[in-house]
Amino acid sequence: TIDSNMASLKVNSSFGIVSARHCTCVQRDDSEYVLDVPLGLSVCRWDTQAVQRSLFFQAHSDAIMGMRASPDRKWIVTASYGGEVKIWTKDWKFLAMQHAPTDSVSHVAWSADSFTFFITTNGFYPYLACYQVVASDSDVVIKLLWTATPPSAATKEEKKKATEEQHLSPAKAYKYGNVFNACEPNDSGNCIVLEDRDDENSLLHLFSKSGTLLKSQEIAAKPGQKKSDVLLLSSVKDGACVLTLQGGTVLFVNSETLDTITSFETGFSSRTLAWDGSNIVLPDGSGKRMTWWDKTGQLVYQFSGLPSDDYIVCVQLGLKQSVLWVCGVSSLVCLSLVRNNEGMIQSASVAHKIPTTQEISCVGLALSPDMSRVAVGDLTGNAWVYHLGEVKPRHHQNVEISVRCIIWSDDSTILIGDLGGNIFKWNIVKSIELWVTLEGSVIHMRQSHSRKFVAVGTSEGVLLVYGSDPSTPIVSLPAHSPVEIWSICWSPPDDRIATCSEDQTTKVWQCADWEELAVLKGHTMAVTSVDWFVVNGQSLLASCSDDQTIRTYSGDTLQLQQVLSTSRLIHGWFTLTYLKFHSESKMLCVTTQNGHLVIWQYGTSKFIDVGYYGRVHGGSVEGLDVGLTRPLVTTCSADCVIHVHSLHVD
Repeated sequence: TIDSNMASLKVNSSFGIVSARHCTCVQRDDSEYVLDVPLGLSVCRWDTQAVQRSLFFQAHSDAIMGMRASPDRKWIVTASYGGEVKIWTKDWKFLAMQHAPTDSVSHVAWSADSFTFFITTNGFYPYLACYQVVASDSDVVIKLLWTATPPSAATKEEKKKATEEQHLSPAKAYKYGNVFNACEPNDSGNCIVLEDRDDENSLLHLFSKSGTLLKSQEIAAKPGQKKSDVLLLSSVKDGACVLTLQGGTVLFVNSETLDTITSFETGFSSRTLAWDGSNIVLPDGSGKRMTWWDKTGQLVYQFSGLPSDDYIVCVQLGLKQSVLWVCGVSSLVCLSLVRNNEGMIQSASVAHKIPTTQEISCVGLALSPDMSRVAVGDLTGNAWVYHLGEVKPRHHQNVEISVRCIIWSDDSTILIGDLGGNIFKWNIVKSIELWVTLEGSVIHMRQSHSRKFVAVGTSEGVLLVYGSDPSTPIVSLPAHSPVEIWSICWSPPDDRIATCSEDQTTKVWQCADWEELAVLKGHTMAVTSVDWFVVNGQSLLASCSDDQTIRTYSGDTLQLQQVLSTSRLIHGWFTLTYLKFHSESKMLCVTTQNGHLVIWQYGTSKFIDVGYYGRVHGGSVEGLDVGLTRPLVTTCSADCVIHVHSLHVD
């Protein structure tokens, strides 16, 4: 669990709107237009009328996966991916914490008594846990009552071994094992649990108040499908819960017997819903439309005026039933609802929204040399500059084609590389101009330590180096042609360059004559990132790969020093995306395709311990940078959020 880390992350700034999942938002009692949402490791409050963030604080050591208010609105429970469980007052005064013996928290749900809550996990050690909030006049504690595991689940050690054996498998072939993905208590205080199985249909289980398995019910697959794939288990309403399945099937299920009441097809898949009386509200797959359905499958109302085509991750009805909150990956919209005398929905309209900044996915990230600002791009061609400690971006440009990489050439000038082969030079206080256009896509750029040269790697596998004049490169090498270059780095004296590629190699080039010095092999999949640094007087070159390993080499002899593996730290299929060394703290930072940050601590002559590992994003990490003279680690992700963390070594 995260409690074992020797280093900790303190949130400096987070830029984005929300990191919501199904049932992870809390509406305020005093205003129907104010919503508390998770944003990475933190909780933030959006006032949609004022269009501002009115509260922001770090709540956990890693990403918040569950956040729900108790039915009586007295408590709020939050749970992080790594197993931190905390109880707060409704005004966010911290009361108690418990460390769950687990990884991969997937869901949190309160019982009707407002003292009992349940947590499911789906990692190396999947289980259902029942907790109770015990309050006295002087103290509040969280008491673990019981746990239960999937009947056919592998042991934690078996799952870790299986993960190591499968780390070369493609995503479609990876087997996660039988896991608990969600839970919801019924009106009797028993708990309904959704179990997802690799090669068999999903199951619903019913556990008693004391943890005894009362019943299991298989969810049948649709004709022609290999297995059922349940996306969502809803909360219980009037003796029923709802399951949504991949492909658009909706099941109303008796919450006491687990028998199906009704089923129907919507034509689209949904991972979130909200109850509205006896009807359910579902977002369709376009992100533009909200739909209201009764339990017979009748479409009773639809609203098609959402302001963006964002992927919807959470919908929640307001406490007074006059608004509907719609949370996307990069958007937050408050819909105003008009009802008839019977309380049925008549019309909806956009009341307020938080303006979207990053869209689709953040890609490319760089801290300014003075470490006061961060620049980030996205796949719609946007480039933004944020000042640390603020909320809204100060500067914005759009280059029309998807951004792939960003670097600062000085404290006011940014180079932006896009997938169309263009590099733009943007003076953030003046203007933007096209710097150069290349064949293929601009995949990576790296400035020399002297700031006199820029190295560029393309999708055609070509390495180019420029001085101040972009019209003629100093050198153009088919370094990995025709396979794309993923990453570039300069040696500390700027006399060598390392490139890495989809071809599973890292190559080292001598800058004096541009001769190839070495081809470093050993990775068994694409090499995704490289960095070159000096620690304790030693020059080291490091590379990371889709094979989930990091290889370190002597920067002088280019001989292999260490191989570090992440496969036993992180559950599930993933790849390594970026790597950077932070000299001041002597830590090597590595990011993953499933949102994790892993940090290794350097000893006297080698990396000796994992200083930190935890999930910090809800999507693939698509950018990483570290502070030159301050202990800052900044990341951006497909979840459209940018985090700037201060790194503290215990």
